Amino acid sequence: MKIKNLVFSSLISSIFAFVSCQHENPVQVYGEVVDSTQAVKATDLQQKMLGLRTINLTISGKVEDVCKAEGCWMKLDLGEEKRLLVRMKNRSFSVDDEVQGKYAFVKGTVHYDTISVENLQKHAKEDGESDSVISALTVPEINLVMEALGVMTR
Repeated sequence: MKIKNLVFSSLISSIFAFVSCQHENPVQVYGEVVDSTQAVKATDLQQKMLGLRTINLTISGKVEDVCKAEGCWMKLDLGEEKRLLVRMKNRSFSVDDEVQGKYAFVKGTVHYDTISVENLQKHAKEDGESDSVISALTVPEINLVMEALGVMTR
């Protein structure tokens, strides 16, 4: 009888541990399903873009920031204090602000884009920047931008 209780207790403990681990780090998918097996690290993206205007791929990296209002954009860490702006294509989906700080796989098209002063100021306002920081944004930026079809976080 003691052996049955021990086996039963071990089984219950194992199931609890498995379920707890699954709950701590669940995979979330937004938009299209993302195949993470061929992902390029976000920190390698600029090298991958040399000589190209646009590229379709899946990238992986840490989510540094998310649109707090609608989840319609996020920023991935490119290294060297640079960020990749990721927009949700045609606003066909959005992400939860809880993805900030998580590791993500993003499927879509990367290209160079001019970000207008108006959009720079809008993003700064959404980020909670001061009026003086927002008004200092007076020159458009040319940056890598991704139009995402799908995002998967873990």
